[in-house]
Amino acid sequence: SGIEGLREYKQWNQYRNSAFYYTWREETMFRKLRRLLDSDTSARFFGQFGRCHTAYSIQDGDCGWYAYQSVMHKLQERYFNSKNKVLSIGIFYAGDREIDAEENSIIDKWLKAETRVWEDTKSF
Repeated sequence: SGIEGLREYKQWNQYRNSAFYYTWREETMFRKLRRLLDSDTSARFFGQFGRCHTAYSIQDGDCGWYAYQSVMHKLQERYFNSKNKVLSIGIFYAGDREIDAEENSIIDKWLKAETRVWEDTKSF
C-alpha cells in the first residue's frame, strides 16, 4: 500500500550514510519479489531495474558499498538456487548523458563479470 511504501521510505532514509542503507534496500526488494513469485509459481515476470540491482556478481565499490549483493543475485542464490532462472539485459540509452572514464571502467568491469556468468550458463 501507499502508506507502507512511505513507512519503508522513511526507514530506508534513516540508514543513510551506513552500510545497511544499501543492504536494507536490496533485501526489501528481494522479499517483495519473493512474495510476488510465490503468489503464482507458473507466472513469468518482467521488471526494469538499474544496473546495480541486476548485477549477477557481488559488487565491490561500484554500487555504493563493498560485497554488495544485488536483488537479482539474491534471487539466483536464495530463491531459485540456479543461475539460469533470471535473465538480465543491460539497457544503455544513447545520448542520455556522457559516460566519463570512471563510469566506463565500471561498465567494462561489469561486462567482464556478466560475460563470465553468461559463459557459465550457456548450456541451458
